[in-house]
Amino acid sequence: MTTNAAYADRCLLELVQHVFEHRSGLLPPLHYGELAQRIGRVRPDGSGVGIGMGDVLGTMGRKLDILSGEWGEIPHIQSLVVSKHGPNKGVPDDGITSIWPDYDQLTIAEKRHKAQIEYQRIGEFGSRWNDVLQAMELSLPRPTGDEVPQGRGESEYHRRLKEFVCANPEVVGLTANAVGIIEYPLPTLDAVDVLFKTEGGCVAIEVKSAVSDRYKKDYERGIFQVVKYRSLLTAMSKVTGYSITGNIDALLVLEGHLPDCYRPLANTLEVSLLENVKVES
Repeated sequence: MTTNAAYADRCLLELVQHVFEHRSGLLPPLHYGELAQRIGRVRPDGSGVGIGMGDVLGTMGRKLDILSGEWGEIPHIQSLVVSKHGPNKGVPDDGITSIWPDYDQLTIAEKRHKAQIEYQRIGEFGSRWNDVLQAMELSLPRPTGDEVPQGRGESEYHRRLKEFVCANPEVVGLTANAVGIIEYPLPTLDAVDVLFKTEGGCVAIEVKSAVSDRYKKDYERGIFQVVKYRSLLTAMSKVTGYSITGNIDALLVLEGHLPDCYRPLANTLEVSLLENVKVES
């Protein structure tokens, strides 16, 4: 009898092959039953058994998490598998809250944006998927032609700062009952590091860890991201399909200090700053 671990390895091979086959265009998702059929998890009539695929993908994800500890974050390739029917039709099912804890709080439109953002990361990871397979001692897919550019994952410092702010809304001047959502998806297919929802509205938080000291321009990017988030959230509050209401604000949170050369820009664009925020154990 084939074990979940064996099916998990087959899933990873199939999903990586799927990514390589679509590297020059949009990355389409697969239905649970479709992937089940590809890995040989089938009924007597040959149709894929989608029930239980969440457990198989969970096993695969845990294997990748172990590798992520050595490499930095590996994109969540399991998000390419979506529901064919039901309230989550066309997006990953709510079982993916094991990697996206706030996913079940999102509307269907927000879930779709969340998935599309991840699909971009999966595609941008490029030829490094071959390295992942090799590290897990799996046979490589057939040749894929020219390599695609390698992506770079989120740093551990950025992730820790983001999670600390989300868990401690009082750090940014909010009450403890403010609801924080990490990586809140936007229609532009990028994401706010942390979005807090309060009784009065919402506050978008862009965080920059001390790693940005090595890339000073990253602070400039952060300032413009805050401006973008304010405008986008305001626009989203005016249309249906999004849970954005009330007063909208945005804030740049820094583990260190904003370089002096960017203070005039922040002042001109009326970007609020919170500096010297340290992650507490």
